[in-house]
Amino acid sequence: MKVGDLVTLSASALNRDTLFNWRPDCPEIIRKPKPLGIIIEVSCGRIGWVGKNVDRAVYKIKWMNPDGPKGREGNHGYLNVQYKGLFYRRDLKYVSRRKVKKA
Repeated sequence: MKVGDLVTLSASALNRDTLFNWRPDCPEIIRKPKPLGIIIEVSCGRIGWVGKNVDRAVYKIKWMNPDGPKGREGNHGYLNVQYKGLFYRRDLKYVSRRKVKKA
């Protein structure tokens, strides 16, 4: 993935308990529309403090929806202040063009 690519949340990200509001099976009252965004920055760093201690590419996203998630922690941001607002590659997927049937 590179700067300028259109992305949305992947299935892996939607299974996180912090991104529950964007899941399709979330109750209608609190469900938010699926976010669509553009990558504005790619850097190398760590997110979180649990798991393998390796550097990874992290992505900063500008969401087109006004209520898009602020980071892997959803809109809470209490897990890691240094990388607040960033995502791993596994949290994102490319947006593909919808195939339209020709009449």
